[in-house]
Amino acid sequence: MERGVEGQRLTPEDQLFVLMQAALHLTVTRGLQTPEARICDERAETLCHLLNQPQLLHLALIGQWRYSIVTDKLTATMRIANRLYSLAQEQKEAALLIKAHLALAGTSYWSGDFESARQKLSDS
Repeated sequence: MERGVEGQRLTPEDQLFVLMQAALHLTVTRGLQTPEARICDERAETLCHLLNQPQLLHLALIGQWRYSIVTDKLTATMRIANRLYSLAQEQKEAALLIKAHLALAGTSYWSGDFESARQKLSDS
């Protein structure tokens, strides 16, 4: 991905675009548990920080959360959900807050904490 035609390199912005598209494509075609999609989302997260792209960072974290909810311990998944929530609070965007609350609620639900899940849904 780093080398193009005749030794040209992709810009960080182009790399981020390719990683985000690849993660989405892999998730849709191979499922939520595809480790390659997780790798793309983790690399995209790094680029989002580098490029100061909080909207895309939110998408990369959502991708990591999706992977984690079906493959990891729920404590790890909750850490990602909390990161989503913190980012959404920083950005002060309603749509991001709703997605973060859904991630928190879904993780709480699968953890068996139904009251917390209900509360997080009503907060969104």
